[in-house]
Amino acid sequence: MRPVKVLNVINDLSGDGGAEVALATTLRNLGANRVEAWVGIVFGSGRNELQVGIPAERVVNLGFRRRAYADPIAFERLRRFLVRERFDVVHAQLFDASLVGRIAALVARIPATVVTVQNSPPERKAWCVRADQILAKRTTQMVAISHAVARHAADELGVPEDRFRIIPNGVEPVDTVPNDSDEVRALRRELRLRPEQVILLAVGSLAEQKGHSVLLGAMPHVVARHPDVVLLLAGKGRLQGSLEDQARSLRIDDRVRFLGSRSDVPQLLGIADIFVMPSLWEGLGVALLEAAVHGVPAVASRVDGIVEIIEDGASGVLVEPSDPADLVRGLEVLLGSETLRSRMGCLARERVHDRYGAARVAGLLTELYEELAPQAGSDTAARVGPVGAASAVGSDHSAS
Repeated sequence: MRPVKVLNVINDLSGDGGAEVALATTLRNLGANRVEAWVGIVFGSGRNELQVGIPAERVVNLGFRRRAYADPIAFERLRRFLVRERFDVVHAQLFDASLVGRIAALVARIPATVVTVQNSPPERKAWCVRADQILAKRTTQMVAISHAVARHAADELGVPEDRFRIIPNGVEPVDTVPNDSDEVRALRRELRLRPEQVILLAVGSLAEQKGHSVLLGAMPHVVARHPDVVLLLAGKGRLQGSLEDQARSLRIDDRVRFLGSRSDVPQLLGIADIFVMPSLWEGLGVALLEAAVHGVPAVASRVDGIVEIIEDGASGVLVEPSDPADLVRGLEVLLGSETLRSRMGCLARERVHDRYGAARVAGLLTELYEELAPQAGSDTAARVGPVGAASAVGSDHSAS
């Protein structure tokens, strides 16, 4: 018996997006004796900052230009790579990666293709939808990270909902950081936070989807009733300038810290009292799962996969999207009682551990791979050596 050989195709691993973090988490928890996992980075730049827990020679930069669908040279390089390595399964997620990954897998006659749908945006370009509709007919298994995403994708693609298998993103258990640790005190000093201040934390790209403008709109009312509240926004994006302008116009810029992209989100969660996710739409919300694992109670929008994570009033508080007044109401629930925050945080941790633990998710994916590639046990496919150890296209550590 040999492990199932799987190429995971994704846009990049240099950022802090939910799909990227979730893939890295899953790969760290796959059993090497059952799955031989590889990663193909479509827009490989060598900045593979996420630790994926597999040998470096199996993380391959595919070297596509920013418009992957218009790069025939890179596509042919990927096709040859797939033929040479004889993968059992190609598993792709995010649009560019799923487009080139699935087409290349079909041309290379890879036995099985899998695509994971990560989000449920209200509108997409017509040609993107059409491309996914065509490829859905040739995809061996569709996966969605939540029931809400499956319903949306099935409707958009015109396929039965039972074409989708629900395999959520997962999170690893963590040890909480004591509030009086040197690490926490140092972080509070860096961020100019006083011990008595109550910390709201939002983590995510500064994009329309995440609803930061709604959160800022709620802040004047929150601060008026709770003068010690401070909001930390961890993430970067094209809306940062307009959000900073909004904070200044609302005269709350002294209560909001724009932190940019951070590598210390676990430490930020260690100092947070309340996590806020005011998304307009959200496939599942990896950042929300991470907050729960750290025992931080959340106020989040009643949309999509979020309602599958939070039990309203028990493990968190749900509010209507795009509604600053309801967001104020939800925050008031938790700001009014430290005891309630502690109780909801504990329940959130238990709920997420049971349903979204990384080991459980990795097990579900392993079962899927073995169902799709039973021939992996026959050891008939020839094996070739790994693809070198650098990071640029045309060097050893690339699909060449």
